[in-house]
Amino acid sequence: MTDTEKPKSTARLGLEIAGITIVGVFLAGVIAGYLDAQGTAAQTRSIAALAMIGATLAVIVIRSWRFKAVATKLTERQRNYWLSFAIAVMVGVVLGLGIQFDAFGQTGADPFGPISPLTGYSLSALWVIGMGGSLIFYHRGVDDHEERAWLWAGLAGWYAFILPTPLWLVLARADVVPQVNIVFLLIFSMLVNAIVWLWLKFR
Repeated sequence: MTDTEKPKSTARLGLEIAGITIVGVFLAGVIAGYLDAQGTAAQTRSIAALAMIGATLAVIVIRSWRFKAVATKLTERQRNYWLSFAIAVMVGVVLGLGIQFDAFGQTGADPFGPISPLTGYSLSALWVIGMGGSLIFYHRGVDDHEERAWLWAGLAGWYAFILPTPLWLVLARADVVPQVNIVFLLIFSMLVNAIVWLWLKFR
């Protein structure tokens, strides 16, 4: 393949992805609207729309993966590496949309409100299976440099969680500070992890 053909191929892939996304979102809306007109429960409408969006993202990932203009110039290690990120992004998007859609369907107003048990079970399974698969491909695709960056970043993230947590627990029991917020600790440790990883990988 010549260099003059690559921009056209890449542009075609972009148009295909845009078209698939538009069609997928449109069909998700049509499905949810039809079920709403039939008086179907909000939970079922949310799951149906979520399934359509998930299928759309899966098609995009597969189509991009099979795209010769990209795949033929990547090694197996590079394909595993980028596939791990594609899976992680897909899981994150479906998880975020699923929580918001179901919460909106449950309350009719608050997209960040409570969700149904079925959605909770489904999204939890998606997280464990999807992220587990993503990590398998990631560790098959990283080189020695990034593996070292990842190991140190993981250790830094662990320290960022384990060092302040007992301190916060003790001070909370002494009524000096509010009760422990596990979400804050998780986000803080993930931020430390990301900062150290980015610094070691790109410095």
